[in-house]
Amino acid sequence: MKSIYKINFFILFFTSFLYSSNIIKLPEKSLSKELSVYNNNLAFVKEKKSLKINKKGILKLVFPNIAQKIITDSVLVDFKKNIKILTEDYEYDLVSLNKLLEIKIGHTINFREKSKKNNMTIFNEKKGILLSIHPLLIKLDNGDIISYVKKEDIILKNMSKNLVLKPSLIWNIENNYLKENFINIKYLTHGLSWSSNYVINYNEELNTIEFNGKIEVKNNSGIEFKDIVLKFIAGDVNIENENFRNKRMYINKGFNNISNINDSISSLETKEKSFADYHLYTIPFKVTLKNNQIKQISMFNKTNIKVKKVYKLENNYMFNNYSDKNFKQFNSYLEIENNKNNNLGIPLPKGKIRIYQTEKKETHFIGEDSINHTPKNEKIKLKLGKAFDLTLKEKTISLLKSKSNNFYYKLTSIKEYFFKNNTNKNKKLNFIINKNITNDFSIESNCNKSNKCIFYEKNNKIYFNISLKKNDEFLLKNIYSVYKNEKR
Repeated sequence: MKSIYKINFFILFFTSFLYSSNIIKLPEKSLSKELSVYNNNLAFVKEKKSLKINKKGILKLVFPNIAQKIITDSVLVDFKKNIKILTEDYEYDLVSLNKLLEIKIGHTINFREKSKKNNMTIFNEKKGILLSIHPLLIKLDNGDIISYVKKEDIILKNMSKNLVLKPSLIWNIENNYLKENFINIKYLTHGLSWSSNYVINYNEELNTIEFNGKIEVKNNSGIEFKDIVLKFIAGDVNIENENFRNKRMYINKGFNNISNINDSISSLETKEKSFADYHLYTIPFKVTLKNNQIKQISMFNKTNIKVKKVYKLENNYMFNNYSDKNFKQFNSYLEIENNKNNNLGIPLPKGKIRIYQTEKKETHFIGEDSINHTPKNEKIKLKLGKAFDLTLKEKTISLLKSKSNNFYYKLTSIKEYFFKNNTNKNKKLNFIINKNITNDFSIESNCNKSNKCIFYEKNNKIYFNISLKKNDEFLLKNIYSVYKNEKR
């Protein structure tokens, strides 16, 4: 009995045609390949391949292994020597037993037939001509036509090596050039995206940080990009309505899940430059992106960056009867000057920043925040969380309304703010009141009478900078006055 090779069929894409002598297949290997990935599920692919055609006339030119989520109307093609493109097709189909059997209609096939001998099942291999597959009809050598053979009992032998098993672009071309040529192909595809994320290690004693930036790229395009020049575009590129564009695309929903494959690289720093209205980041080494892979690539690693830790609490109420029975906690922030003098000075793509702190050889996570695209020479402000032992209790002493004249009245509010530092370290607190009032406003405060407090007004806000030693407290008393129109 002959060996039977069982065929396991996967869901793949392929173009189901056989090559004739007028079909030219481009080589799998590219002379150069470049991938520029955008933030919004979009990438720009550039490839250069060698091409040698030994025939003139009308031919089919096949570009195999194209991204499955290609935007078909984005393709740009040019040749070193003139070749005229007549039509362009993007072809792929689902591999199935039926599709393979269609190719064999009218040809001799092998199938196995079951029989029993001495209570044993025996498989005998037979031949016949496949007439149809719906229903499955096979014509035997004696002229009989049978229909009892099951599809899974058909043996597919000697399948053509010219079957294209990958998504392909196919051009009908008119060629009059017989020497070596080169083709440049450029196209947009969905299924690739990137994001940046950052890690900070904060040294509170020195008020410095170590700042690491990484790029995470996800490839869900349906193909592998091997040994490519990889670039990233930071900025918000305008994209036409996605629903309209998807009508012109071919997307296999089955390939949309990203696997848990992670690949990390940390070596040379990424090169950055401005391009158009965006920022372009180039990875300084060749990269391979497998399909359904998440890869992390080092962007930069900076040390000895000075930071300032500040504690802020904002209040929007001056003229109310509000008294807080509970203490409010101050929000803690890190402020970083993004300039060269501070060992930084680089444009930072938007992303999440996670902050850790090391104290006495013990490291813990202390908070995270996100930044938008941040140019160099701009200050970065990161919110860490609420300071457990830096508190404020607010109390309204009085709220008085008095007549000024026939059109105006005077509103006076007296408030007390009790600040407390329950830590074992000296702290500076920033208490900010949003005035939202421009005219006819005045404030009296005991702040400047104390060496613990300084206050000033700026941009319609009142700032109180309060310095408290460890386990210290301070009572701030403010009197707010404003004149208001009686008719309002």
